[in-house]
Amino acid sequence: MAILQIITSAAPNGNFFGDKAISFGTPYYTLSIAVNVISTILICIRIFSLTKGVERTLGKDHVKAYNGVIAILVESAAPYALIGFATIIPYGLGRDVSIAFGQVYITAGVRRLQNFPFFNSPF
Repeated sequence: MAILQIITSAAPNGNFFGDKAISFGTPYYTLSIAVNVISTILICIRIFSLTKGVERTLGKDHVKAYNGVIAILVESAAPYALIGFATIIPYGLGRDVSIAFGQVYITAGVRRLQNFPFFNSPF
């Protein structure tokens, strides 16, 4: 879908905010955010289920680290998803304010990538 959006936007007389580009872009961005939210939920469910086994085996003191990991995952995915939804709604309606929200959405995505170790590598 993203490729179709780029092709329709880059065509002569194309427009990123035109009807054709929006018809490809809105489902693409919606699916992107949905996959992010669903994968975060599934990871949290898996960690939570493992936490129960650790609690039975080692006790409640060792569960705190797992709960912290779940909190970090939720706290990192929630703002990104909320900003994404705030971008998609005006974009789908063809409103110009989506440009401002889009800049915040892209910046949030770049900030998330900067937390990965390979971006801080000296090489």
